[in-house]
Amino acid sequence: MNLQKLQETKQHLLLEKEKQLANLYEITGALKLLDQQIFELQAEHESSQPSDTTASNQELKTMSSKSKA
Repeated sequence: MNLQKLQETKQHLLLEKEKQLANLYEITGALKLLDQQIFELQAEHESSQPSDTTASNQELKTMSSKSKA
């Protein structure tokens, strides 16, 4: 290969590298947004569910009511 052909190949690869980096940044940003949405949905889900201690207390109350009857 001559010098000019090598320089053209290098230039082409540098351009391709820039495109790939832009794609990488776009994907990384999309993943961060998805992580944030997942975190928010999990927080909503957990806050809408009764805690384990609340559920246990309710079960104990139910069991004690049945034993009294």
